[in-house]
Amino acid sequence: MHRASIFLRELKNSIMAFQDEDDDYIQEIKKAKEEWLAAQNYFENVVDHDLVDYAIYKLEAARRKYMYMLRQAEIKGITNGESITDING
Repeated sequence: MHRASIFLRELKNSIMAFQDEDDDYIQEIKKAKEEWLAAQNYFENVVDHDLVDYAIYKLEAARRKYMYMLRQAEIKGITNGESITDING
């Protein structure tokens, strides 16, 4: 009986650790989306011609990071209780 309770406790701890990792990853996805939206805003509002290339680079890098993270979450089966694409906040 004692072994069973130890096993169940360890199993519960293991599941909780995976859930925490999933929650952390979802938070990182939300952060990546915020970075992408900020980069879009920067691009739309940049007025200095010398910064246009930088704004484009920053926008594309942020978009690719966000899309990559969404794909990885989908591959790993990480969800927020809905579709992975609904992690948008």
